[in-house]
Amino acid sequence: MDIDKRDIENQLFIDFRDNGNNNSFEELFRLVKPWLFKMIYRIVADYDDAKDIMQNAWIKLINSGDKYDPKKGNINNLIFTIAKNEALQWKRKDRIAEKNYQNYLGINANHMNNNNPEILHLFYEKSEAMRNAISKLNKDYQDVMLLYYYSDLSVNKIAVQLNIPEGTVKTWLDRGREKLKKYLKNYLGNN
Repeated sequence: MDIDKRDIENQLFIDFRDNGNNNSFEELFRLVKPWLFKMIYRIVADYDDAKDIMQNAWIKLINSGDKYDPKKGNINNLIFTIAKNEALQWKRKDRIAEKNYQNYLGINANHMNNNNPEILHLFYEKSEAMRNAISKLNKDYQDVMLLYYYSDLSVNKIAVQLNIPEGTVKTWLDRGREKLKKYLKNYLGNN
């Protein structure tokens, strides 16, 4: 008797959800990851962002797993829908991020109390490069970078404020820094 692959995946998820069997979850993840990652990557076109989105999608699946009913649909359809919505939401955040953070940083720059024209010129030139660089980051990376560097919050406080794990804050800080370095290197190299 042939068992449909989707039935196996449904059974794996139910075994994980109902019995806490981590091996079942790992096997489900192994089966679903390749096609799921490709779909997410096609939407966001960034490897690191796609990894973050996939992680967020699995977390949402786990958190809403008690509502899953295999009679109403396949687990693959559910994880696909969650991941697709996460990826599209990520893209929408990127579109509005530049405007929001340029405004945020522009307000702070206007409050400078230094009247030396040379210092003001250097400050505005560097702050413009930094605003442009930060605006190119994904919204999640922008949030943690601004909270960490501009609001002087600790990783722990950022995690609490954004309701995410500390490890995620650290990862987003590291990835944000790397992307900033690349952008600023290109930006400053062209000027």
